Amino acid sequence: MVLAIRGVVPAGSRLRTACARSRRLWWEPAGWLLRVSGMFMVVFLVGVAVWYLRTVIRAKVNVHVGSEGRARAPLGAQPFDRASLKRRALYELDKPTPDRVNKPPPVEDFPRVIHQLWKTDAIPEQFQEAVSSCRRLNPNWEYRLWTDAAIDKFIASKYPMFYDRFVSYKYPIQRVDVARYFILLHYGGVTIDIDLKCRVPLDDILRDKAGYDLVVPETDPAGVTVEFMAAKSRGQFLRRVAFDLNQAPPDYIFPYITIIFSTGPMYLTNKLVDYPKYDEIFVIPQQTYREKYFRNLHGGSWHRWDYILIKILYSVVSPFSLVLITCLVCAAVVCRRSQKTPKHVSIV
Repeated sequence: MVLAIRGVVPAGSRLRTACARSRRLWWEPAGWLLRVSGMFMVVFLVGVAVWYLRTVIRAKVNVHVGSEGRARAPLGAQPFDRASLKRRALYELDKPTPDRVNKPPPVEDFPRVIHQLWKTDAIPEQFQEAVSSCRRLNPNWEYRLWTDAAIDKFIASKYPMFYDRFVSYKYPIQRVDVARYFILLHYGGVTIDIDLKCRVPLDDILRDKAGYDLVVPETDPAGVTVEFMAAKSRGQFLRRVAFDLNQAPPDYIFPYITIIFSTGPMYLTNKLVDYPKYDEIFVIPQQTYREKYFRNLHGGSWHRWDYILIKILYSVVSPFSLVLITCLVCAAVVCRRSQKTPKHVSIV
């Protein structure tokens, strides 16, 4: 309409002047209001996601992780102190008992294969130390490096019904997470991120875990992580994890949230929480995992901008903090707008 008026209505007319005034009074403030509303929605949605991480998932996992790392106790069991859980878990893991001494070596139940995934056969120099440490400490284990091309061929040939979803993922790390599940489902063994430095042999980690189908570590801020997994082939839990990927939403708007909830740690955590056979899964306590088993050298290469925001909100999240952050964002927009030189609308 404004373009039509500019071409038809003479310059300086009342209608032309009224349109220019209307633009200053209504359209520009409306655009500013939309931008502020959009920023508020971004902060609000991230805050909701952080609340979900802190409250819901942490409560679920705390209830399901037993004194030895065993997933146990359905929802509704008595809560317990997290610090005492970790101390008890460390004691139970290292305590020699008659039933453990008399058990046959259980590592044979897990295929002795180390799976690692990278884009090509050429592993970057910053990851060489981590990769070599795992191979050096496990000379009796077979080692397989899966490249992007090998993973694509594997999914296309062994699980063609899932291939279309596999190639449709927006972020490469989503395809890596999916590949972990299907590789362990098909072959079994151990998957280790190439930035994880091994501190002990895998035989020590998997000792006395013959009765479990899956071994995963606990992580912060909540749930379990997928950077290390040990599994038997054709396990029921991994079958559910892999084939339920088709039902999981592939996009959650924000990059980091999309990755962890569609294929990554929180997707696996939700499946663990809902799985009825708790005694098939062993969760390694985080303190044992970080201080005794592995050291992360160069982690977080797939983290995006929203990870930093979630990290900040996670430490201070509350209704007050969300309102404060929103006010600060809005104030910054207003200050930036007031510093701009006013544009005079030409009616010539």
